[in-house]
Amino acid sequence: MASNLNKTAKQLWLEEYPKESTRFHYNRNFDLFCEWAKTSDVELVKEYEESKNKKRWRKEIGATIVRYYSYLLSEKGYASNTARSMLSGIRAFLSSQCETPKIRRGAIAKPKIALGEHEFTIVELRKMFFYADTREKAILSTAIGLGWGAQDFIALRREFIEPYLEKEAFVGFWYERKKTGATVRGHLTPEAIESLTQWLAISAKSEWVWASNGDKHITDDTLNNIFKEIVRKANIKTTGKVRFHATRKFLLSQLLNAGVAQAHAKLMVGKMVPPDLLAYLTKVTEQLREEYIEAYPRFALVGYTTKNHDRVEQLEKENRFMKMLLRSLIDEKKLNDALETVKNLIKDKDAFMQFRKSMFEQRDQA
Repeated sequence: MASNLNKTAKQLWLEEYPKESTRFHYNRNFDLFCEWAKTSDVELVKEYEESKNKKRWRKEIGATIVRYYSYLLSEKGYASNTARSMLSGIRAFLSSQCETPKIRRGAIAKPKIALGEHEFTIVELRKMFFYADTREKAILSTAIGLGWGAQDFIALRREFIEPYLEKEAFVGFWYERKKTGATVRGHLTPEAIESLTQWLAISAKSEWVWASNGDKHITDDTLNNIFKEIVRKANIKTTGKVRFHATRKFLLSQLLNAGVAQAHAKLMVGKMVPPDLLAYLTKVTEQLREEYIEAYPRFALVGYTTKNHDRVEQLEKENRFMKMLLRSLIDEKKLNDALETVKNLIKDKDAFMQFRKSMFEQRDQA
């Protein structure tokens, strides 16, 4: 208790949250409000404690928050969803150290689905990838493959991602989102591995994959500008606002359209899933990888003409197909020998196609 006597109200409040990411965002949003309102945590608590009418105080501070919300919309130009989220810091602080502010019903808009944004097609994204330079290729392919939000994407560290670039295509890994603390099961597509490898080989040494001048990573605005530049180069005719966040929406929609279970797709892009389900999904990483590979043709940026990528896809798909087919035709004891035969036949495409034809004929006769 004695150690808390020297702590400010803000310090005591932030200690209530175990996750560093939560503390960071709450603290930032709180400081932005205090700067606008020309106040501080000490002054806010003092005003509350000295107020003789706590009900009136709740209404007055609520009205101040609404004015700040209007300022974010009209003066700063934030979208309603963004402005709404930026109130989280001050509202959480007041609820913890004072009382929950009283805000007039309807004064702050409810969360909205983002409208008026361009929805990219796979044809457009492939065209963008073709015209992009080395860094842009790395950004686009990694963004489409991971489906991360901008804040997590720009904070990607070299020491974290480099070891995975030496692994096989579609390598999976665990990550925790800085913004929400959500667990992510990310995967790297063949083009992401190749493009990242090329980019890191020529980029300036930094702890960040997407480094800015000095020892910092690029900002959200810079990332959006790079994405817009790729769109411009490819001469994409857009029908709405262009934002980097479109890559996240695209991957999630393609995973779902490919039949990936909603909870599995959410985990792959870092959306929250229930803790009990998360505990189960951490034990089926190979299944998640196979589902991701099955959906890959829907978001592959290189099509199927590049030799290396063509080889990867053929091996992955044909191995899974033959394993499933053989399980229905032969005893389990003979499965390993049969798969070894298939492995050798894959090296000779014509022989493999003939073998597959014969297996179908056997199945049809059964």
